[in-house]
Amino acid sequence: MDKDLKQIELYDEDGNLVKLNVVAFFDMVNPDTEEKSEYVIVYDDEYTEDDIFALKVGVDEDGDDLLIPIDDEVELAAVQEAYDTIFADEE
Repeated sequence: MDKDLKQIELYDEDGNLVKLNVVAFFDMVNPDTEEKSEYVIVYDDEYTEDDIFALKVGVDEDGDDLLIPIDDEVELAAVQEAYDTIFADEE
């Protein structure tokens, strides 16, 4: 995925276009699977940077980028910790 993106447009479950502002991209190793994955931290265009959330970057069967919500609480906690560690100096 292009790490220079400032905004991502996705469709929600109701088919509505949602604009997400990109805060950061980073790679991390999943503590459970030891698999390296890419993540993007975003916030909805209608909210503020205080309402950020993470999406996992994947690839679909056609080789296109796919953004996946993180449902696993252990993985989400690890992403939060990594984000806090990596970007703590920027606050």
